[in-house]
Amino acid sequence: MAEDGPLQRGFTLQHQRVVLDIDLSGVIKGSAYLTIDPRNPSLRTVHLHASHLLDIHQVTLASPTNVNPLLPTPASYALTNPFQPLPTREPPIDLRSHPEIKRKTWSAMSEQDEGELAISVSGGWVRLLEGEARLAPIEIRIDYSLVVGRDVVDGIVFHDDHVFTTSTTYDSARIWTPCVDNLWERCTWELDFIVPKTIHDVAALVVSSGELQEQVTHPHNPNKVIFSYLQTIPTSVQHVAFAVGAFQLYAHDRILIFCLPGDYEEAVAAGSTLHKALSFFSTEFGTYPYQDFKAVFIPDTPVTISAALAIVPTTLLHPPNVIEQAITTRETLSLCLAQQWVGINIIPRTLSDTWIVNGLALYIHSLFLRLLFGNNEYRFRLRRDIERCVRQDIGKDPICVPGTLAIDTPFINAKSPLVLHILDKHLAKAGTSLGLSRVIPRIFLAAFSDELSGNTLSTQYFFRACRKLSSMDLSTFADQWVYGSRCPHFRITSNFIRKKFTVELNVTQTPLFEGSLTVRIHEADGAPFEHVLDIKQPSKTFNLPFNTKYKRTRRSGRIAARFNQLQEDLAADEPESMAEVFAYPPWDDDEVRAEWRVADWSDENATAMLGEVGGYEWIRIDPELEWLATFEFVEKPWYWISQLQGDRDVVAQFEAIQNMRLYATPVVASELAKTVLVKNYYYRVRMEAARALVTYNTSECDYIGLFLLLKLFDDLYGSRPNDFSSFPDYFVKKTLITALAELRDPTTRTTWPQVRELLLNLLRSNDNTTNQYADSHYLATLITAIGNAFSASDDDSARGDLDRAMTMDRLVPSYHNLVTQAGLQTHLKMILAGQRTNDPKLFLAYTRDGNFNPVRIIAFDCLLLCRPPGRSMSIARYLLDVVRTDSSLGVRRHVAKALSEAILMSLAIGEVFTQPPGVVEGDEAEVAERQNLLIVKALRKEFAPRADFKQSLQASLISSFTDADHDVRFALLKVAEMITSSQVEPLPGNLITIQTPVETPSLPTPRIRISMGDAKEYFPTMISAPPPAPVKLTLSANKKVPKSQTKGLPDSDLAAINVALVKLRADKRSTPFRHPVDPVRDHAPDYNVVIKVPMDLSTAAAKLESGMYTSRQDFAADMRLIVSNCYAYNKKGDPMFKAGQVFEAFFNNMWNKTEATLSSAMQPPISVPPPIPAVAATPPVAPPRPQPKLIIRPPSESVPPMAPPPVPLRKAEKEKPKPPPKRKSHGEVDAILGEELDAIERTQPRPASPEKPPKKAKPVSEKPAIKIPPPVVPPAKVAAAAPKAPATTPKAPTATPKALPPAPVPVPSTRPRPPSDIPPTVQNTMSFKSRRAKGLIATLSKDSRAILFLHPVDPIRDGCPTYLDEIKEPMDFGTISTRIDAKHYKTMGQFAYDIELVFNNCRQFNPPGEITALADGLEAVYWKEWPKAVSPKMTGDEKKATMSLINRALKEPISLFFREAVDPVALGIPQYFDIIPKEDARDLSLIKNKLNSSQYSTMHQLDEDVELMLENARIFNGEGPVVDAANVLGKWWTEQRGKME
Repeated sequence: MAEDGPLQRGFTLQHQRVVLDIDLSGVIKGSAYLTIDPRNPSLRTVHLHASHLLDIHQVTLASPTNVNPLLPTPASYALTNPFQPLPTREPPIDLRSHPEIKRKTWSAMSEQDEGELAISVSGGWVRLLEGEARLAPIEIRIDYSLVVGRDVVDGIVFHDDHVFTTSTTYDSARIWTPCVDNLWERCTWELDFIVPKTIHDVAALVVSSGELQEQVTHPHNPNKVIFSYLQTIPTSVQHVAFAVGAFQLYAHDRILIFCLPGDYEEAVAAGSTLHKALSFFSTEFGTYPYQDFKAVFIPDTPVTISAALAIVPTTLLHPPNVIEQAITTRETLSLCLAQQWVGINIIPRTLSDTWIVNGLALYIHSLFLRLLFGNNEYRFRLRRDIERCVRQDIGKDPICVPGTLAIDTPFINAKSPLVLHILDKHLAKAGTSLGLSRVIPRIFLAAFSDELSGNTLSTQYFFRACRKLSSMDLSTFADQWVYGSRCPHFRITSNFIRKKFTVELNVTQTPLFEGSLTVRIHEADGAPFEHVLDIKQPSKTFNLPFNTKYKRTRRSGRIAARFNQLQEDLAADEPESMAEVFAYPPWDDDEVRAEWRVADWSDENATAMLGEVGGYEWIRIDPELEWLATFEFVEKPWYWISQLQGDRDVVAQFEAIQNMRLYATPVVASELAKTVLVKNYYYRVRMEAARALVTYNTSECDYIGLFLLLKLFDDLYGSRPNDFSSFPDYFVKKTLITALAELRDPTTRTTWPQVRELLLNLLRSNDNTTNQYADSHYLATLITAIGNAFSASDDDSARGDLDRAMTMDRLVPSYHNLVTQAGLQTHLKMILAGQRTNDPKLFLAYTRDGNFNPVRIIAFDCLLLCRPPGRSMSIARYLLDVVRTDSSLGVRRHVAKALSEAILMSLAIGEVFTQPPGVVEGDEAEVAERQNLLIVKALRKEFAPRADFKQSLQASLISSFTDADHDVRFALLKVAEMITSSQVEPLPGNLITIQTPVETPSLPTPRIRISMGDAKEYFPTMISAPPPAPVKLTLSANKKVPKSQTKGLPDSDLAAINVALVKLRADKRSTPFRHPVDPVRDHAPDYNVVIKVPMDLSTAAAKLESGMYTSRQDFAADMRLIVSNCYAYNKKGDPMFKAGQVFEAFFNNMWNKTEATLSSAMQPPISVPPPIPAVAATPPVAPPRPQPKLIIRPPSESVPPMAPPPVPLRKAEKEKPKPPPKRKSHGEVDAILGEELDAIERTQPRPASPEKPPKKAKPVSEKPAIKIPPPVVPPAKVAAAAPKAPATTPKAPTATPKALPPAPVPVPSTRPRPPSDIPPTVQNTMSFKSRRAKGLIATLSKDSRAILFLHPVDPIRDGCPTYLDEIKEPMDFGTISTRIDAKHYKTMGQFAYDIELVFNNCRQFNPPGEITALADGLEAVYWKEWPKAVSPKMTGDEKKATMSLINRALKEPISLFFREAVDPVALGIPQYFDIIPKEDARDLSLIKNKLNSSQYSTMHQLDEDVELMLENARIFNGEGPVVDAANVLGKWWTEQRGKME
C-alpha cells in the first residue's frame, strides 16, 4: 500500500503547513499549504481528503521554482459529499431495503477513500523542470473554515475550556484540515495555532505533535497568541493531533504531563513512571525518535496516540490511595510511549504487516512491565495470555494474510506479542544469538538511518533481519505461527521404567507443529534435568534417560515432612531470605490440623506412593513457555502437589493448581487451602488456589470447599476494619469474597445461608476509617458478590442495604462511581432472578446526560436487558434519540451496538421462542446454517407485529445515512437485518409491460414469436381464415419473456445489440468508454457539470438487461451519445478526443454492416425461382421499421427453411461438390443474426471491377467469432454470396443461373509454423515438472493476447451458442492451471497437448482474423518458452529448492551416517575404498559442494549421486542400522523430490 498509493494518486505529498485560528465556540478558520511532487506527467486533477463539513473559500496554486516560477493563481475545485440523502422513489426505501443501504454505504465509503476534494491542475501546472529529469513541485493553498459548535463529530471536540482532536476511525483526520488521509502518505509538518491568550483567566496552551518552535503574541491582536510546532520526521496526518486548553504542565526530563486545572496532583502521580519507561526503552532498544513525549489528560476522550503526543482520558487519573487504577494507568501510558518507536515512527508496510508492528510494541511493553511489576507477574500474565490466545485461535485467520483487506485487530494484538515471545526463545535456544534483544535495536536503528524504506516494516524484512543475525532458517516457524492459524494440542503420557532407569514419554499432537519441546524432569533428589524433544511427527514415543541412580524413600503419609526437612537443610546452609519453602508450620500441630479438617492420603494411596520408589517427583512440559499450545498431561494428584510445593516458578504452581482441580479429594482441597495461607506463594497463585476451592463444594468431598473458604476468610480477615497495606492480602481477600459468592448448594442450587449472612455483614460493618487506601474497588467487589449470592436464592434481605449503598454513593461519590456501577448490575441480576419488579425507572435515571459516562453505559445495558427493543415504544424512541443526539459519541456508538446485542440476549434467555430443530442431519456447517435460519425466522416473527418500533428504527436508519458516523450506521443496519427480511433492489429504469394485438390462427400448439416481417407473406394459407377478435398479450415474467424485451424489443434487434456489445467491449478501441466516467478517478471534476446525460458501454448493457430499449436504433443513439459526450468535454487534439474518433469510426463501420445484414435478411421471400443478385455498387438501405407483429409458426415441415450463411470449406471438402444450402424460415433469421454478421465481417473481398468479375467465395462458417471483431467490409459486396431459394419449395435448385456472379474469396491465412529447433511438445516424454509448468502458464496468462483464453468459453456470455457443438474438447489456461494443481499430468507432453489444444480450438472455431491472430502471437510465446520448460538443465529456482532440500536432509536424524565423507581410519574400516572406489564415494556434504559449484547441470545427475551414496552404504554394510537408515533416507528423499516436482 505504501508503494502503490502515490502511483495511483499521481503525486506524493512532501510537506504540509496548517494555520488554524481556533475559537472555543466551535469555529476554526484555517489555511492548508500542501507541497506535492507530481509523479505522472498526465496528472490533471489532485484529489485530497476533506470533510463535507469544511467550507472551502478558495484554492490557489503556485509553483515557486528557481527557473520560470508560477505565481499563485486561483484554481477550480469541487468538494463532494458521497453520503447524499437516500433517493425518493417507487417502491420507497424502507427498513427492508437494508441491503441497498449497506451497498450504498460501502460505495460512498469507497468514494471517500478516493478523495472528496478535487483540484484541477491542468493548463501547464504539471511541467518538467528545466535541466532536470523531474516534474516541478506544486504548492496548493486551501483557505477554509469549519463550524462545529457543540455538535458531536468524529475527529475534533469543542468544550468551553478546551479543544482536542480524536482518532477513533480511519477517516477522522480530514475533519480539521484538507489532507491525504492515508497512513502510508507521510510528510513533514508545520503547525501554527492561533488561540485566545487566556481561557477563563488562565493562560492558554497548545499541545501538538512535533516540537514547539515559538510562542508569540499575535501581531494584529494582542488578545491572541500563536503557537508554532514543527514535525521534521515524515508523519501521516493520522498521527498528528493537538489539544488546546488552560492546561497545567508537569515536566520531568523529556516527559511533559498536561492536565486541566484541578487534576495536577493526580496527573503527576499517574505519569510518575513514564520517565522510567523512557529510560528503559531508550537503553534497551535505541534512541527515542522525538524530542519529548507529551501526555494530555482530557475528560471523555478515547486514547489517541500520535507523534510525540498521547491524548488520554482523565479516567486514568487516580489519587494515590487507589490501588487497581494505578496498575491500569501505568500499563496504558507506558504502551503509548512504546508505540512511539514502533507504531508511529515505524508503521506496517502493508495492512497484512500490522501484526509485526503491533506485536513489537506490545512485546517491548511487556518487557518493561516485567521490570516494573516483577518477573512473577510477567510470567503469570504470559501463561494466562497464552491460554486466552489458544481459546480464541479457533476458526481465525492467520495473523498475517498477504493481500488482505481486513484484519482482526483484537486477535492480532493478543497473538502477535506471544509469537514474538516464542520466536525470541527459539532464537536464543539455538545458541547463535541473544534473541530479539539484538534484532529489535537493529530495526529501530535502520529506521533512524533511512535503511528502512519509508520507515515501513514488513514481515519479510523482519524475518530477514532475524535470519541475518541468527543464521537460522525461520521459514517453518513463519509458516506455522505467522502465516498459519490454530494452535496445537498435546496429549502426553509418561511411564517410569525402573529396570532401564528411563522415562517413557508418549507425545501426540494435533494439528502437527514442528519444533523443539523442552521437558524438565525433577528426579528423586529434586534436581531438575532438561530434555529437548524434536517434534516432527504427530505421535512419537521418547525414551528419556534417568540420571539419579539410587533409590530413595518415597513420600510418607504426610507430604509436608520432606519439605520441612528441606527447610531445615536450607536454613542451615543459606541465608534466611534464600530459604523460602512453601510450608505452613501451624499445621504440624495435630489439634490445628483437626480444626482445619486437614485430610491425609488413604492407606491405598500411601501404598501406591511408596511403590513408586526411585521415580521422579514431577515433570514440567514446556517450562519456559515456548509454545502457544495446550498440554493435556495426566498424572496422579500427588505429583501435582509435589510440583506446587517444590517448584518456585509461578507458572509451575499455576499449572499444578489447574490440574489439582481435576481431583475432588479432601487431601487436594487441604493443600489448596494451605496455599492460600502460605504468604510465600505469589499472591496470584494464592488467588487461583482460592478460586479452585469452589470445585470442592460437593457431597463427595463433604462440602470441604465451603468449610475451607469460610475458615480461610475468618482466619485471615474476620470482621476486622479494612487494612489494605498488604497488597497481596488485599487481592486475596477480594478473591475469597468472590469465591464464596460462587458456592452453591448442590441440592437446591442456591447459595448457602451462612455465605449470604457473611457477605451482608461485611457490607453493613465495612469500616475504612483507619485504612490509608480507598475501598471503592473493594465495595464494588462486595456488592457484586452479594448480587451473585442473593440472586441465586429466595432471600430478599439485601435490598435495603444495596439501596443505601447506592444512595450514599450519590452523596459521597466513590472513585469513578464504582459502587453505583456494581449496584446497577446487582439490581439487574435481581430483576432477572424475579426478586424485583422489572421497573426501568432506576436505570433510566442513570442514563441521563450529565452522569459519569461509564455509569451511563452500564445503565443503558441494564435498561436494554430489562426492556429489549420493541417491548416499550417510549423507551425505544428514547434509545434511538440517544443514538442520534447524545453529547457523547462513545455513548451513541455503544447504545447503537447494544440494540442488536439486546435482541440476541433476549433470544438467549428465552424471551423469544424458537422452534426446536428436531433431528437435524448433515455436517456441522449445514446444521449450524439451519439453526441460524430458525433463529432468524423466530426473531423476524417476534418483531413482525411491532410496526411502531420498526418505523422508528427505519427513520433513524435513513437519517443516519447522512448524519451519523460509520459505527452507528452499521449497528443500525445490523438491527434491521435481524428483525426484517430484505427486498430486492430495483434495477435502474421502469419495468413496463406491453399489450400487443394478436391474430390467433386455429393451428395446433402454435409457437409465438415477435418478428419484423408480415405474417401474410409467409403463411398465405392463413389469409383466407376469418380474423378473430383482437386480444391482448401481456409480456410478463410468468410468460418467461426476457427482461431485455419488456418494451417490445424484437428478437432480431436484441441479437444485433448483444453481438455489437460483445464486439465493442472486446475491442481495445472501446477501453475509455466501457465504464462510466468517475470525476475523481478519471481526473474530471467538472464532468457532470458539462455533460448532462452521461453514457458508456456498461450503462448501455444495463439498459438492455433492464428492458429500456425499444429498438436497435435506441442503442445506436446511445453509442453516438458516447461519442458526442467525448467531443463535448475534450478539446480537439487531446488523446481522449482522438480515442473518440477511432471509436466512432469503428462503431459506424460495424453498425452499417449490422443494418445491411438485418435489412437483407428481413426482405420477404421472392416467388420467382431465379434469385436476383444484389447490386454491389450501392449498399442496401434499411427500410423503415415496421410495427412489431406476432408471427404464428406452424409445424416446421410446412415452412421452407431459409438458407444459412455461406461457410468456408475445409480441405477435405474442397473437392466434393455440395448442393446449395437450404433456406431457413424468416422466423429463424434473428436466431442466426450474430452468425450472419460475423460471416459478413469475415468475408474480406477484393474490390470488384466491371471488366473482371470477382472470384467465387468460400462458404462462411456458421460459428460466431468470439468477442473481438475482425476487419469489416461493405455489406453490399457480400449480399450475393448466397443464392435465395424459391419460396414455394423447400428444396434448393441444383444449378446456379449464369446471371449470378460468384462471391469474392477471402484472402487465405497461413498458420505460423514452430521453429525447427524446438524440442518435442506433445510427444515429449519428460516427467511432469509442476513448477516449470506453472511458470509457463503464468507467462502465457500475463500476455495481453491471452485475454480470450484465460477462462472456459461460455456459449451464452460469449455469444457463440454453437461452440460446444463443434468443439468437443474445450480447453483454456484456467483449466490447465487447475489440472496442474490436481496433479493431472504425468508427462510434459500431456501438458503441451492441452496448451496446443487451446490454440487448435480457436482456429477450428474461428476463421482467420483478429482472434486467430491473437492465438498465433500467443503460440509464438509458447514456442519461445517451451525449450526452457523442458530443458534438462537445472533452473535457478530448482537449484535453490534443491539446496534447501539438502540442508534439510543434513538436519534430519536419519542422515547422520551420510553427512560427511567416510573416514576409513577414524571409523576403523581401512578396507572401505577397496570395496567402494574412491571416485564413487559420495556424501551429502560433497553433493552440496558440487551443487554450490554448479557441477550438476540436471536434476537427474544429482539424484544419481544421492542414489549412489545410498547404494554404497548398502553394498558395504549389507544389513544393519546403516542400511536401514539408507533405506529410510532414500524414501524420504524420493518423497521430498516428488513434492518439488
